[in-house]
Amino acid sequence: MQAIRLLIIGLFVGLLRAISIRNYRTRVKQWLTQYHDKRALRGLHAANGHVNARLRQLGYRKKDIRWNLLYSLVSRRQSADFIPESLYYFQIEPRLNTLPMRLAYGDKNMYDRWYAGIPGVRLPVTVLRNINGFLYDRKYELIGMQAAEDLLGDGKYIIKPSLDSGGGKNVHILEAARERANAGTAVRSTLWGADRVGRLEDIARHYGKDYIVQEYIQQHKYFARLCPTSVNTMRVMTYRSVGDDQVHVIQRIMKIGRVGRVTDNEWTGSVTVGISETGTLNRYAVNKFGVRHTEFNGLDIASLPANPFVSAVDRAARAIASQVYYSRLVGMDFAVDEDGAAVFIEMNHSYNGINFFQYNNGPLFQNYTDEILEYCARQRRDHYVYY
Repeated sequence: MQAIRLLIIGLFVGLLRAISIRNYRTRVKQWLTQYHDKRALRGLHAANGHVNARLRQLGYRKKDIRWNLLYSLVSRRQSADFIPESLYYFQIEPRLNTLPMRLAYGDKNMYDRWYAGIPGVRLPVTVLRNINGFLYDRKYELIGMQAAEDLLGDGKYIIKPSLDSGGGKNVHILEAARERANAGTAVRSTLWGADRVGRLEDIARHYGKDYIVQEYIQQHKYFARLCPTSVNTMRVMTYRSVGDDQVHVIQRIMKIGRVGRVTDNEWTGSVTVGISETGTLNRYAVNKFGVRHTEFNGLDIASLPANPFVSAVDRAARAIASQVYYSRLVGMDFAVDEDGAAVFIEMNHSYNGINFFQYNNGPLFQNYTDEILEYCARQRRDHYVYY
């Protein structure tokens, strides 16, 4: 009976995986057709016929060449080492990251427990937490709703889910002001729009459980000029080598929010700009669909000065990733505050976005491509059940 049960589960998971891979392949075809020049694509097709042999071992198919075409067209680079989404999420990431651990690792309410003591790492100031339905203060002391409301003084805050805010989902600004008449706190929130004022309990009712309230980060003027309405961040990807277990920064981009938006997420219309190890920026920005921009928010991308915070962010990223033992590929977001300090925002252990890295900087794994693909080709697919 147990064997039959496992067989049925395996077939079901396999079916879901096949459907997901087909959807990724269909999506890239739609993007190429809708947003890019067909004549340019015809020329690229022949040039991108060669792919890394290890990718073929992992299931690379003829339809996956569309990802190579898209990345080549946008980045103006040609390589056999581009990694298609259709393989990354189902063949590579599950082999390098222990997926059952991702939910615990991704809990923003635990960041102060795990990372606050790391030298050179600064975290946003947490004001209030909801953990599994109960309210806690910054020091993890259990409190009630009235005490929670009292923690919100006059000022600006960010509220977001603590377990899943990927894609900027349900991330909002709170602007709190003390009501002098009854000593309560009125909260204005982007949750309902600027004209809606309520109490913290109204907002808490919307989120239910597992959320976090943090002080708003006053970003450095370098980032504020890019978009004043959102906190603009740097996204880095680190790789913990299967060879020597050392952490390396393999990708860097800068995210620029669209004016009027609260977050710099690609689903809200932001763009990304590639950053070199020395801080030099690409002369173009790119949106979610791979469309290049030479101007955004009224800024000439080519005239933007080099990013002076790369070294600080790299150090912080390596320090944090060195404490993460079950994920070899990690995506991290950092803001830079008005004092120029790198502030760790969040970490992604699964479904890391990979397109914007390859749009901007070429092949995802850079010098570690062969090491990673060779390792993955030797591993079993034990972890698919967790999808």
